[in-house]
Amino acid sequence: ILDDFEKDGNRYQKIRTVFSEGIWQYSAAGRGASKFIGGLYFKRNHIGDPGDSTPFEVVPPDEQRRALHFITSHILDKDVFDFDPDLLNKLAPERYDDFTWRIWRMNRLDYPIHRVVNRIYIYTLFSLFDPLRLDRVQDNEIKFNNTDQFTMEELYTKINDTIWQELAIQEDVNSYKRQLQNLHVDMYGQILLGGYGFNNDALSLTRSSLKNILKNIYVELGNPQYNASTKAHLEFVSEKIETILSAEIQLN
Repeated sequence: ILDDFEKDGNRYQKIRTVFSEGIWQYSAAGRGASKFIGGLYFKRNHIGDPGDSTPFEVVPPDEQRRALHFITSHILDKDVFDFDPDLLNKLAPERYDDFTWRIWRMNRLDYPIHRVVNRIYIYTLFSLFDPLRLDRVQDNEIKFNNTDQFTMEELYTKINDTIWQELAIQEDVNSYKRQLQNLHVDMYGQILLGGYGFNNDALSLTRSSLKNILKNIYVELGNPQYNASTKAHLEFVSEKIETILSAEIQLN
């Protein structure tokens, strides 16, 4: 971006506009790739038409895994969001009046990078764990014509392992991933307690995931190599998980 747009006479606002357009493609990509998870191809041919086929065909397991790998490696991985500080300090906002008083309603002038990345996480995770999508994943498990299946257990395992990968490699959690891990716990809490009609497998795997995450946090909390921010974060999310699991038990 700086190579192409940081030219004498150009405005810093152009750099911010181009950066915003680029980073929001992550959000579109996360929602788009999620459609392959539990996906179906729908064909509108009539019975007996040339090339007649059944109306529904489950997206092949390898294609679902490819989509899931794209999400984990390009959006949820710990090293995805890492920006040049020099670039972030050049993302100046537009200050021309646009007759809507927008410039007077801006609550900050610098670029809200953590807020933007968090929205990308939200759009991706809540699309991936939409109750209707999880219903299709559950239904599709009995629609595969071969022994290879893409299962809800595989989905949960891959997402959990990626989002909490720092615990496995004993590495400090950066500020973007701390946001993601908090969001992940909040989303699982909504699945268990929100009453949104999630199926039985989703509920049981969500509860099991929270218990495993909590166990792994307990194991690592005593590790002296984590920095203060990571320790405080892990203590906070562990208490949050305990509250969610306790509330879920009381409801049932």
